[in-house]
Amino acid sequence: MPTLVKWLIVGLISYGSGAILNIIVLRYLPYTVVFPLTSITYIWTFTLSYFLLGEPITKRKLLGIGLIIIGAVCLVL
Repeated sequence: MPTLVKWLIVGLISYGSGAILNIIVLRYLPYTVVFPLTSITYIWTFTLSYFLLGEPITKRKLLGIGLIIIGAVCLVL
């Protein structure tokens, strides 16, 4: 099986798992909390792109990650 196909399968499984988990979480928390917290996926993308693709970490990206974390914390409190 070609490498591209393997990565596509991993991506589809990850996306599907995330969608199912999102539906499960919506049973217990209001949509106004769950939906904004999906911005945390940007942190995962940032981290994985650094380790898997060698993307550079810039001050601007770190600032963005920091703002996402601050926003998520404000929602939970």
